[in-house]
Amino acid sequence: LARRILTVADPIATFAMGFALTRYTAISLDDHKGHSYLSSATLIVFVITTLIIALGIWFDVRISEIIFNDSNHTSLFHATLVLVAGYSMYILLYSHLRGLGLMSIANIWQLAVVAIGPLIISWQVLDAGGGVELIIYGMAALFFLSAPFIVKYLKIYTLLDGRFFRKNKLKELVVYAMPRVPGIFSYNLMFAVGPFIAAYHGLLRESGFIVIGQFVLRIVEGGLESFSRVAFPRLAQDFSKSG
Repeated sequence: LARRILTVADPIATFAMGFALTRYTAISLDDHKGHSYLSSATLIVFVITTLIIALGIWFDVRISEIIFNDSNHTSLFHATLVLVAGYSMYILLYSHLRGLGLMSIANIWQLAVVAIGPLIISWQVLDAGGGVELIIYGMAALFFLSAPFIVKYLKIYTLLDGRFFRKNKLKELVVYAMPRVPGIFSYNLMFAVGPFIAAYHGLLRESGFIVIGQFVLRIVEGGLESFSRVAFPRLAQDFSKSG
């Protein structure tokens, strides 16, 4: 269920940077080695994610009652907020790597952080008798491993340009991303409705079974989506060159 919360919050917290940053990085590879939009994207994500976390902590009990139908799961909601922050950072790095054309590195990073890492953490935590919150914090820690690489790219851009970000690039990202946020949010919300209703009228365990079923569907979707992940940056480059 925490993963469903993450997918619903993702398009808002990242402000669709999974698309916007990938596109503008791909069409600006000759501009400061393609790093010229990363700082603006980082600033956007940082502001929005900070706001989400602040509001989440302020209304944590009420939101926990709405989502889990039980205010006793506030600690689980707090862990999920940390997961949202970490995932936003991961999306920044993954999208930037895609835009740079480093799909092999992006895929390896995704496999390690999204697939293999969480399985190892879950196995270790459950074997030690830990709770779900600890697993979520462990997954968040994996996502936060993206931070040093983002800082590295930001340092390269700052040294080349002399500024941390430029307003025109910030505006370009916002203008491109804003119309796409509602659609992505609605799509992710559609998959979250079932688990939320199950948690509200039954047990969290039942909602977990629904999430597993949806996960199988998303695996199939991922196979169909793989082409777009490679093609999108190239198409953005061609579109930019042709005007």
